[in-house]
Amino acid sequence: GHPQDIRHVGVFPILNIGERRFDAIIAVNGSLPPLSLFEFFADVPIIAADGALNALVDIGVVAEFLVGDLDSLRPDIDLGLTHVIHDANQESNDFEKALQFAATSHYEELLVV
Repeated sequence: GHPQDIRHVGVFPILNIGERRFDAIIAVNGSLPPLSLFEFFADVPIIAADGALNALVDIGVVAEFLVGDLDSLRPDIDLGLTHVIHDANQESNDFEKALQFAATSHYEELLVV
């Protein structure tokens, strides 16, 4: 396929992403941007890469999808409305699995946080 158009927002206040349109947000790990980013892009589906769901739940953000081998998910996490895509393949990490899911789901403009 075509390479994904990925933006990483570790320094998101510096980037002018407010005018960008994204098909999906991929949450990769526990150090998330402020809740305001998720509120701003409230209509954009969130794909959580395994343990990132822990951090999303902690700030009250619901992910549409959870992708990975699920080895980092806390036992107290209520999956609620989140669709689980379990992928135990040890040849790829959870971020790669989330990217693959995004590609096969035809999400092209990705915001990685």
